[in-house]
Amino acid sequence: LAYGIWYPNPLAASLVKRYRLYFPVTFEHLYTTDLNEYNVLGASGWNQEGADAAVYNGPAALSGVNTVPMWRLYYTTNMTHLWTTDRNEYLTLMNYRGMFIGEGADQFLFPSQVASSIPLYRLLFNGGGPAIHHWTTDNHEFSVLTAPGGGWTSEGIPGYLFPPGMATGQAAGPVAAVAQSGSHVEQAGQRRMNAGGAPEIGAIVHGASYEAGPAAPGQG
Repeated sequence: LAYGIWYPNPLAASLVKRYRLYFPVTFEHLYTTDLNEYNVLGASGWNQEGADAAVYNGPAALSGVNTVPMWRLYYTTNMTHLWTTDRNEYLTLMNYRGMFIGEGADQFLFPSQVASSIPLYRLLFNGGGPAIHHWTTDNHEFSVLTAPGGGWTSEGIPGYLFPPGMATGQAAGPVAAVAQSGSHVEQAGQRRMNAGGAPEIGAIVHGASYEAGPAAPGQG
């Protein structure tokens, strides 16, 4: 349900992989626990970057700490997604009818650190315009982007999850209709960095078709 979590038949939650994709045309990322969505987008111009974490696919508890849902919204104006563990933020944005569509919870995080968990960082891009966010479990990436001149500001740690190798299952739900288009993206302004902190070129694409491939001299 878009407005809440309701399980008429309680299910045993399991750790599933959370996948990360990169769109070389707009330098943006998308995150999903849906293997089918991951594969569809991978065939539609997105670079599959593998699993960056393992998350619970339902309510769970560990060492007396209960998980909280990570809400997913779709921003129709620029075809991006937003994730948040703040239910008030989620419901407030949903009130902007025609702009944000609530897609419910697609993963569950721990609000405080538990054994073997790692932090999930949330960042805000300082380039102006609509709020642009980025989420990463990579401490090096976080440090590079929030360093002076990196263009991003830390918004803290919304929750804790686990390394991808700890996943015990895999969700395979339906693909959202909007995920069929290569223009369906997450947050703008993100630039993938290499180990030295310099921008990394993900692909060369045709200026009209946006299809990746070799370029002839002088071709734009």
